[in-house]
Amino acid sequence: MREIKFRVWDKIHNRMFPVSCMALFNEGKVNVYIDGEQRISDINNTLFSHDLELMQFTGLFDKNGKEIWEGDIIECWHEGDFNATRQTCYVSYGDGFWQLDFGSQTFPFGDEKFSEFEVIGNIYENPELLNSAYENNKAGA
Repeated sequence: MREIKFRVWDKIHNRMFPVSCMALFNEGKVNVYIDGEQRISDINNTLFSHDLELMQFTGLFDKNGKEIWEGDIIECWHEGDFNATRQTCYVSYGDGFWQLDFGSQTFPFGDEKFSEFEVIGNIYENPELLNSAYENNKAGA
């Protein structure tokens, strides 16, 4: 059984926090407890659109045993038609499954063309990794 965990990126303090407790309410409000403090956010439009970004643990681990979270930037081997290349993408959730997002294309996380995942950062603390990766992916395409 997969462990369900969340973390949040606090845009005000520019820090990642584990979520210790979370409660959803009918009015579109979420109570989240981070760092011993209660935070309330409105989720009617987009989840934590103002000062918090919520991310879920995928239940998956990289090749070093590190947890893979939504928003993580990962490197993986891509088995192409003629060669294998190292590519960088980030993990997102869409269409009912975890996916590898390469900017212009997404693939289901379980796609057999991709292997040897390694977390190298996340989209909030290390956005430069993603920007350079997208440039490299476009150049190699």
